[in-house]
Amino acid sequence: MTELQVKTKKGSLKKFFAMFLAVCVCLTTIQVNAAFTETTDGETTVSVSKKTMELDVAGKKTDEITITSNKKQTVTEWKVSPDNANADVIEGPNGKPMVTPEGAGEAVVSSSNTQTVPVKVDVTVTGDKDAITYKVDGAKITVEAKKAGKATVVVTDPVTKNSDSCAVNVKDTTKKVINPTGVTLDKKTLTLDLNGTKTGTLKATVAPAGANQTVTWQSSDANVATVAGGTVTAKKVGKTTITATVPGTKLTATCAVEVKDSTPAKDNNTNKPNKTVKVKKVVASAKTVYVVAGKKVTLGATVEPANATNKKITWSTAKKSVASVKAAKNGASVTITAGKKAAGKKTTVTAKASGKSAKVTVNVVKKAKKATSVKLSKKTAKMNTGDKLALTATLNKGATSTIKWSVSKNKGVATVKNGVVTAGKNAGVVTITAKADKKSAKCVITVTKKGAKVTLNPTKKTIKVKKSFTIKLKKKASGDAIKSCTSSNKKVATVTNKGKVTGKKAGKADITVITKKGAVATCKVTVKK
Repeated sequence: MTELQVKTKKGSLKKFFAMFLAVCVCLTTIQVNAAFTETTDGETTVSVSKKTMELDVAGKKTDEITITSNKKQTVTEWKVSPDNANADVIEGPNGKPMVTPEGAGEAVVSSSNTQTVPVKVDVTVTGDKDAITYKVDGAKITVEAKKAGKATVVVTDPVTKNSDSCAVNVKDTTKKVINPTGVTLDKKTLTLDLNGTKTGTLKATVAPAGANQTVTWQSSDANVATVAGGTVTAKKVGKTTITATVPGTKLTATCAVEVKDSTPAKDNNTNKPNKTVKVKKVVASAKTVYVVAGKKVTLGATVEPANATNKKITWSTAKKSVASVKAAKNGASVTITAGKKAAGKKTTVTAKASGKSAKVTVNVVKKAKKATSVKLSKKTAKMNTGDKLALTATLNKGATSTIKWSVSKNKGVATVKNGVVTAGKNAGVVTITAKADKKSAKCVITVTKKGAKVTLNPTKKTIKVKKSFTIKLKKKASGDAIKSCTSSNKKVATVTNKGKVTGKKAGKADITVITKKGAVATCKVTVKK
């Protein structure tokens, strides 16, 4: 509030006019409403409530922006009080206020100030104008998505050109139907065996990648083989064609299937019963392996029982891009090669024989990792001469080290390769060692000639240090005799090849006796002080 006290004396009238006009000249004014009102504009502010906006034609289609637009404004209104004062305010030169006295006396000239005036703004769109539409309602702008694209909503003061904007990004996640153009099968031919692998799996791939992958399956001769969901099952010897069709199209892919029967022919010699020994189990030398991308690992496998009629093993991989397989002729071993670009992925490699299988999980990694532990599936095992046995080795999680297999020196008793132990022609006891880096595990194998049996007398004995006893054969085959004897701990007890055992120090030892006919038996000895 500004006040001027005016004394209207005759002698001072000209002097007052001069002073008042000087004050008025110092003000920059804009007359807005009446002859006695002065208006001064200040800073203009224009802003929007958000700088970016994400919309989706198939999802969130609309959003709102709030506008803030005003300017600081000083409005000065000149008044004279009291109402019966001997003075008046009139419009002077150039629209400036001028005080005129009406007579002798006093009057007060006053002014009042107000602020904040809303500013009307212009709204425009730049960029992809077809991507959105908008509606202005007072200080609110409603934006709606129309198609994928990028646009900018701009708010501008038409006088000062001050502006602010909001960048709008419109997506369209509407699922589009992709029409199929073709279909392929992962196998063109498939051979099944009524006495072996009775089932096989076909995988259909519909092109392009985004198309619906559904197909229907059909066998040209369901008496030979049936198909359901890509799984083909052998029914009888013969040939058939499996067809995969994309529904609603003429797109097809085929696989030629042949069913065989490897059952051994019957022996006409009635003195020899024709007996087929079925495979009950397939054992691989590992259940899980970790392989560096681009590197290889070799595993072994056998069937159980060892006298199974059909011992042939076939190997397959679920994902060739992750790991490929190359098996030996008889399937006793397989080399697994990890894909060069398969790091971080895994697949399953399967060993099959006569409908039975063993699965190995193959994990492909970027970097090699050393072994900190090695474990074997067995600590001891018994075999007949000529038999095979697979030992399953397990390393610590993530270890990529190669396992080295070895056998203790015992000529003609057993050999080991890729975890598969093959018993030789001679009876005896050997130790199989699986070693990776500086860690290892052992398995003691006892090999006996098939059908050879023996019982020792005694089977267990407690003696004192420096005392002795002799092991004898109690139940034996006619003409059999002791061939050799060994002690598992010579520091505790020693033994001669004639079976004489002598205590050396307190402890326990196993005395293994091998007979001339290939029987193997053990006597457990405890030595006390």
